[in-house]
Amino acid sequence: MSPDMFKIGNKVEIVRSSAVHNGIVDDKKNPVLVSQIYEITDSDHLQLEMPFRGTEIVLLDIGIRYNICIYTSHGLFKCMVQVTDRFKTENRYIAAVEVKSAFKRVQRREYFRLEKLFEVKYRRLMDYETDKSSTEEILNFEEIGTEYKSAVAVDLSGGGARLIMNERFTLKDTLMLRFKIAPESDDINFAATVVSSTPMKMDSTQYENRVKFIKLRESQREKLIRYIFEEERKMRFKEKS
Repeated sequence: MSPDMFKIGNKVEIVRSSAVHNGIVDDKKNPVLVSQIYEITDSDHLQLEMPFRGTEIVLLDIGIRYNICIYTSHGLFKCMVQVTDRFKTENRYIAAVEVKSAFKRVQRREYFRLEKLFEVKYRRLMDYETDKSSTEEILNFEEIGTEYKSAVAVDLSGGGARLIMNERFTLKDTLMLRFKIAPESDDINFAATVVSSTPMKMDSTQYENRVKFIKLRESQREKLIRYIFEEERKMRFKEKS
């Protein structure tokens, strides 16, 4: 494992190795648990926060092997680990694990998807703008006072979003999206291409537009994924309380 592959805070899915048969998880007895990387000790050792099941913490057993899947800005990676120790620090329960197999890239749906309503500003990009190599280059040539319209995002992932708008687009139309991931944060801008545009069943004047992010720097994607994971944790905490 390269230490640069992963970062503290990366989301981790965990399942007991004995629950996996021919690549299929018996999730009735051994559900997939969600955790995150607490510390990267070295190339073969990680520290993971103990996961929760509902409101109860699940203590991973020492000596037992687990299959884990780590969400990163470069994709998803899985391997087998064995728990070597467990301890408590800073009011967190931690499992120390040793990597027991090579990491393999997982071909799955692109990143975890957060279902949450929030406002997004957008505008359609002109053809000459889509030829730019990056989002920053497009914004550098954007005129001051350029008008943005309002839309509502209903879910968000590191690879794209689902937006409700009063405007229909054609496939491969390109948009500039702008939103905040926190009230005190600066706006984040993403160029995105439309992959589907369909009328809403309950209101034909509104359209569901699915978009895929393009021209995205990995640092931007990583920031977005971290926001999604933190929002998921907040939602789980509210459900527990």
